[in-house]
Amino acid sequence: MKIREEIEHQLNKPSHIVKVEDVDTGQRLEKDAKNMRFAFSLDDINAEFGSIKKFIDDLKDKGFGNTRFLFQRTYGTPEKATYHTMKEVTKDLKKSVKSEKSRGKSEEITQEDATKRKVTQSVPTQPQITSFDFLSGANPMQYLGALVDSQRVGDYQKRMLELEEELKDAKSKVRRLEEQNNSLKLKVETVEERADLRVQRELLDKEGVLEKAGTQKILESVGGLIPHFASFLENKKATGLNAPAVNLPPLHQQAFDLLKQSDDEKASVVVYILSNYNDELRQMIGNYINKQ
Repeated sequence: MKIREEIEHQLNKPSHIVKVEDVDTGQRLEKDAKNMRFAFSLDDINAEFGSIKKFIDDLKDKGFGNTRFLFQRTYGTPEKATYHTMKEVTKDLKKSVKSEKSRGKSEEITQEDATKRKVTQSVPTQPQITSFDFLSGANPMQYLGALVDSQRVGDYQKRMLELEEELKDAKSKVRRLEEQNNSLKLKVETVEERADLRVQRELLDKEGVLEKAGTQKILESVGGLIPHFASFLENKKATGLNAPAVNLPPLHQQAFDLLKQSDDEKASVVVYILSNYNDELRQMIGNYINKQ
């Protein structure tokens, strides 16, 4: 297949481009673009050169000789494009120029010269195997075996390219799924954190309600003791002068002095606490002290 036909065949496929490089000099064909400067699509060639033939002529004019045409498929956006090589073709453009010139000279030979050359030249021709020879029995099994092998190789190569494309698509799908999975994990963690905060808030609200209820219960009970404690203090005042002196421990004495300086309501709370002191009441008072 001629290089012009190969370029047209490859670039008619979706997302296919060609990169051009001189194998001997390292010269690369480049376009004036911000992204994908060395990649030429069919639209790029038609827009810049007008046609594939003019594209090849331009390469010859720029001195491209032993030239590599790298056909690739692109993935992603032009800013972050990735390439997958589909086919590589090397063509000596200088030889093609010489062959065109020699073909033009041969056309100038007159019919008389051509006749003379036919008479003077005596070149034996190589026998060619035709379909008639095959049908007549010239190694038919060998011929069929070679034909089948060549078809299998072509099928294997085609299937290999298809599998490479499927692998690319599968990797891309796996990458998208991993990104979605990470996003879902983040959402789940956020939901779990919100649930934990809600539970903690409910526990704190519940604890606050219990403390308020317990405090209210104490105040209601103390309210009934205030009149009795008031009469108790009056009796103590009346008999205080005749009461014998009592030696109390320092902490008890401090508490007693504070009681003497307190009003009836505060003293009633102290009496209630001392009269109903238990583990539950102690824990409630301890929690209140720790929060202060």
